[in-house]
Amino acid sequence: MAKKQGLIQNGIRYHEFSSGATWVLASKAPLSLRAFVPEGKNFSKKDKIHIRWSFLGPDWVEIQSKTLPLFANVSSIGLTVPGNAKYLKAEILPGSFFETSMNEFAISAEDFDNLNRVR
Repeated sequence: MAKKQGLIQNGIRYHEFSSGATWVLASKAPLSLRAFVPEGKNFSKKDKIHIRWSFLGPDWVEIQSKTLPLFANVSSIGLTVPGNAKYLKAEILPGSFFETSMNEFAISAEDFDNLNRVR
């Protein structure tokens, strides 16, 4: 479930999530998400934030994962859904000890169906 829903930044309606958020997949079609760091977070351009996107099976065992950078600007994230995946989990990976720690990220609200499943 979103930490905050229906927020708007730069004309984009988005939901804010905490690290570790998990969603039910709406279909097996490839995913194209738009993710970014929400405004108001203590984040500088030199900080390196990464999210680990993990696909989980019906038994909650990880099938496949992909780690991608997260930016202040909206960036497209393309993910191919494995055939037996049922859930998608997103975790913010800790950077170095000296970097800003982030616990929240944003995804465009258009990337969810009306049952709040990722599509």
